[in-house]
Amino acid sequence: MRMMCAILESTSGEVFWDGKEVTSMGADYRNVLGYLPQDFGYYPGYTAQEFLMYISALKGIPKSIARKRTVELLEETGLGDVAH
Repeated sequence: MRMMCAILESTSGEVFWDGKEVTSMGADYRNVLGYLPQDFGYYPGYTAQEFLMYISALKGIPKSIARKRTVELLEETGLGDVAH
C-alpha cells in the first residue's frame, strides 16, 4: 500500500495509475489518491503546527503555502494560541 501511495519506493517494479508511473506524477497523483491507513499514525512529539506541516509535505504542498495555510487553519479552529 505504501508503494501504491508513493510513500515508499519499490525495489523493483512500477506502480501505474491511468497509464502513468505514479512517482512521476507528483501533485497530480496526490490529488486523486485517497488512502486511510488502518493504524493512523499519532505523533505525540509533534505540535499542532508541526503535524499540519508534516501532512502538507506528504500532500506536496510547497512550504511557503503550507506555513500560511497552517496558521489560518489553527486560527480558524481556535488552536492558534496553542500551535506550538
